[in-house]
Amino acid sequence: MRSVSILLLAVLAPGCFRLPHADDPDCNDTCRYARDGECDDGGPDSLYDVCELGSDCSDCGPGSRGPIMTEEPMAPGRPGAPTAGACVGVAVEPYTISDAESCRRQGGDWRSTYGECRGVGYSCAGRHDRDACWAVIGCEWEDTTGARTANPLAAGRCEGTVPDCGRMAVEDECRQERTCRWRGDDCEDANSLQYVNNADCAGLTASMQSQDLNPNVAHSACLRSYGCRWVHGDGAVEPAYDGREPTLYEEPTPAPPSP
Repeated sequence: MRSVSILLLAVLAPGCFRLPHADDPDCNDTCRYARDGECDDGGPDSLYDVCELGSDCSDCGPGSRGPIMTEEPMAPGRPGAPTAGACVGVAVEPYTISDAESCRRQGGDWRSTYGECRGVGYSCAGRHDRDACWAVIGCEWEDTTGARTANPLAAGRCEGTVPDCGRMAVEDECRQERTCRWRGDDCEDANSLQYVNNADCAGLTASMQSQDLNPNVAHSACLRSYGCRWVHGDGAVEPAYDGREPTLYEEPTPAPPSP
C-alpha cells in the first residue's frame, strides 16, 4: 500500500520528486541533499555539484548523467580545429584544480564529497588538434612553422562586482546567478563546494592566472553573473548575459533634496 501511495504522489505531483529507477543501477538517492527539489549531482541541468554523479536521482532523474559542461567540450577531431601541428607543454596536475569542470577537462576525477580533483590527467602530447590542446591547462599548440599559441581566453580577465543575493526577490533571477542559491522564499549566497559558484569576478581571473581554473570555465562563469563582464586580451568587452547591462541590482539613485 505504501508503494502505491508513493507512486500516486509522484504521478500527481511530478515536479516534487522523481523515483529512482530499478533499471538504472547508477541512479540512487545517497546524496545528502536528495529529495530537496534541486539537482545537486553536477550532471546536465543540475543546480549544484556537491554530490556524486547519479546520487540525487529523485531530483535529477534517471538516465545518462554525464558531466555538466559550461561550454561545448573541446574533443579531439572537433570540426574545423587545426590538426597540422602538435600539442606541447606540461599539463597541470589535476590535484591543483579548484573546480569540477576544470578537473574533467584536465582528465581528472572530481570527488564532490571532498571538493577535490584526483587522478593522473591528460598529457599535452595526447591532444591531436588545437582546440583539444587548448582545453588542457598548461598546453600550447605548435603549428608547422614552430609558432606556439595558448588558449586566447587565458589572456582575458573577468571584471565587475557580483550582485547581492539577499536583494534578489525573484526565484528565476536568483537561480540564474551562479553565486546565489534559492532556499525556501529567499535568495542566499551559494556557499557550495563548487568553486565557481563562490568566486567573485576578480577571483575567477586570479584562479585562471594561477592555473587553478580552466580559461573556458572562467569565461563561462564570468558571463553567468549579472555584475561581471569579460575583457578579452585585445580589449574587447563581452558583457554578462549576451549584452544585457548589469544594472538590475544597482543601488537606486537618491532623489535630490527638496528646495
